[in-house]
Amino acid sequence: MKERSFNLEKEYENLKKKYKLPDFKKLNREFDLEEIEHDGFLLRRIRTRLYDKVCSFIRILESLLYPNGSDMASLHESKFFTEKDMNNVSSLFKKLMLIDRYYLLVDLEEDEYKDSEFINTVYEDWLILKKDLIKYLEIMKESWKGEDKIPTEKDYFG
Repeated sequence: MKERSFNLEKEYENLKKKYKLPDFKKLNREFDLEEIEHDGFLLRRIRTRLYDKVCSFIRILESLLYPNGSDMASLHESKFFTEKDMNNVSSLFKKLMLIDRYYLLVDLEEDEYKDSEFINTVYEDWLILKKDLIKYLEIMKESWKGEDKIPTEKDYFG
């Protein structure tokens, strides 16, 4: 039996009408939906793409908030944040963690409607959170432009 071809955007448009989802092109631009393979669970796969991106930023912010001796990049970058910046990063981290826990709850329920609610909510939240992430990633990037010596483990524990 020949498998019919899968048109991601067309499949999404059907679900978009049913669940009032965000525009495909906008969602794809933010979360690279085109990498999704067809398996019959499109909303679940989209939900997971959103989650994966959020998780990558959770890890970045966590290492900034709680740098350890084995992560010299975080130790270096964290020196460039003011106390106010770190408080804001902490608040941003909490918001991302709420998304993380929301994902876990929805994942246990395996309900297409709840998948669509997650996608709608996280997409809207993401557009706001992304602006703050950009601000703090700029600080992290700029920290590498200086002439400062990059600390070694010996500098911290020597």
